[in-house]
Order: sequence, then C-alpha cells, then structure tokens
Amino acid sequence: MKAFNNVEKVILEKNGQVAARMALEKVIEHYCNTNKENMSSIKSGGPPRSELLPRSDNRLESFVYYLLRNDETNNMPLVELAVLEQFSFPGLENNTQTMSAFRTAADTILTQRRNKHSHEAVTLRQWHQAYHLFRRSVHCFVGGLEAQLSRKCEEALDLYTAAYNFTVKGAEVPVNVSQVVVF
Repeated sequence: MKAFNNVEKVILEKNGQVAARMALEKVIEHYCNTNKENMSSIKSGGPPRSELLPRSDNRLESFVYYLLRNDETNNMPLVELAVLEQFSFPGLENNTQTMSAFRTAADTILTQRRNKHSHEAVTLRQWHQAYHLFRRSVHCFVGGLEAQLSRKCEEALDLYTAAYNFTVKGAEVPVNVSQVVVF
C-alpha cells in the first residue's frame, strides 16, 4: 500500500506517465538488488546444511526474478518490458481511478517500448514460454517429492517424468542466452 500511495501522490502532483516511469525505475532497482542478495546467498553455500533444497525460490514469485537469474540484467529493455507488463495488468489490488490512470500510462509506455525494442518484445514472449514450462516442471517435481514421501511410487515416477519433460521443453525454447536455468 505504501508503493500505491506513493504512485498516487506522484500521479496527482504530475501525471501517470511520470509516475509510471518513476515506478519502473524503482521497481527494477528493487528487483536487481533483491536478486543480487539472493545470488550472493546461493554462491555462499545455498540453503543450510539441514535442508536438501531451499524452502523458497524467488523465480517462482516473479517472472522478472526468473529473467534476472538467467542473466538478463544485460538486457534491460527486456526487464523493463516485463515490469511494464506487470504495471499495465488490469484488475490488480487497487482499482481506484488514479491507479487506472497509472495502468493506462504504463500500457502506453509498454506499447512505445515494444515498438522501439521489437526484438526484445519477441524475445520476451519466448521467455514467458520458458518461464511457464519452468513453473510446470517445478510443480511436477514437488508433487513427485510429496508422492514419494507418501510412498506412492508410481505417481511419483509419473510426476518426475513430467518434470523432466517440461524441463527439456523449456531448455528448447529459443531464448538469447547461452544457458537457461530451467531446473
């Protein structure tokens, strides 16, 4: 709500375009800083030794984290497009007239950026496809672990096989990095 209130204040003082650009800058900065912190904890040894797998993965929280974990920080127009898509998505938490103006401004900027960075817009669609397959793979893998712990071995095997197949499909999506962190 603090972020919404700040955006509303800027919209009232200036306009939706200025608010969207300021929010874009701040949100990308937040994503990059949080990703940097998460990456340093991973490089320093990952989860505590008592855990086999981390309890959470920020890539499952946000598509933007997924891009950043796949070294797309060198392609900021791609990250900007992804954040602008989030801003322009209708029906989010605050449906006031002010936030509606913000979404409209974000959508206008998104359209302009898609036209200016048409290659990145196409690449972003490919990343969305890879992200969808990543999430499906994780879902099946976790389901497989739960089935295995419940001694449902056939179900676990089916889920592990599905996770593998989603991982392979995700790795085949033609994105512009040398190595995609699928699973």
